Amino acid sequence: MRLKIAVIRREYMTKLDGVNRFVFTLADGLSELGHEVHVVSYSFEETTSSGLDAHVKNFFAVERDITIHTLTNKPEAEIWPLIALAWWNKGSGLLDKLDVDATIVNGIVPLRTKATRIVVNHGIPDVKVVGWKGFKKEVYFRIGKFLYRRYADLPVCVSYKLQKEFENSMGMRSIVVPLPIKLHLFENKVLSERNDFVVHVGTRLRKNVELSIKALRCLIKNWNVVAKLIVIGSWNDYVERLKSKYKDMIPRQLDFMFDVDIFEVRNLMAQSRALILPSTYETFSYAVLEAMASGLPVVVSEAVPAEIVQNAYNGFRVKGFEPKRYAEKLANLILDDILWKDISKNSLETAREYSHNKIAKEYERIIKRLIESVVK
Repeated sequence: MRLKIAVIRREYMTKLDGVNRFVFTLADGLSELGHEVHVVSYSFEETTSSGLDAHVKNFFAVERDITIHTLTNKPEAEIWPLIALAWWNKGSGLLDKLDVDATIVNGIVPLRTKATRIVVNHGIPDVKVVGWKGFKKEVYFRIGKFLYRRYADLPVCVSYKLQKEFENSMGMRSIVVPLPIKLHLFENKVLSERNDFVVHVGTRLRKNVELSIKALRCLIKNWNVVAKLIVIGSWNDYVERLKSKYKDMIPRQLDFMFDVDIFEVRNLMAQSRALILPSTYETFSYAVLEAMASGLPVVVSEAVPAEIVQNAYNGFRVKGFEPKRYAEKLANLILDDILWKDISKNSLETAREYSHNKIAKEYERIIKRLIESVVK
């Protein structure tokens, strides 16, 4: 049974984030299963309309023949009422024209379509006020509940941690389907071919870049380890201030890489010794999954779901946000080759559970079950 499936990013399909990585990885997996796949988003940025196909193929390693669509032909401002209106009008019209059997929407949008609607939740926003002044969190969740009940046939969460948060905030049940990864894109180098690089991925405030920098300093000072921290992410004012504050460490002990594609991430992780991620909030974490696919042990905060990182098995989970605690675990991995190899091996085994082929088959099974339930 060949299906027509639309995988939807409600904002920009060009953002270098985990949601778009999910969109294009899943789209490739569904295409490999023989389905006709369309990726649809509101708009784009950092490229032109004519260069959009090449842009997403370069940054998200798209390997299949997937048709992409945007609701606008030029970059548009990210104004939520306008985005919602565009999906209600243009988005619904496009899906009817494509005559898709199912939509996989990342985040909830108002869509008038007869197609099966799966809504994937990547995280519950921690907000006191959203949008307009006085638009409080309680109102936000009330609107969210309405939209889910009206425009979602099945809510999906990317982790069991998020599923619990979703149930508590929305009062609704969901199923869990993890994020997919293309294992063949990542390289696992042996320890002797690696450098003493420590990688940190993500530059938003909740990723705690400065804590990683302090942990690296502590590692060098207290354990006399020669190591270098490489921060990967998008440029913002926060990291620019950190570059100035810690300029004495650049480039010998600290470096920044901005807006890199998946191939640069892969090459760096294959050369490194550990990944550090002391986030205050994570629902899953592509960075952790990509590290594991590279055989790269991870040192993370307890914000990363326990189903992904099992302490002292495929990485280390650190309680709290004291730099010395993270530095200690990094020292263990850098100074103990046997420990590093054991955790690296277990990391690779964990990553195989999230193969994009396996996750795509799960979505295929869900879509077929939903369609059959309507027919009955």
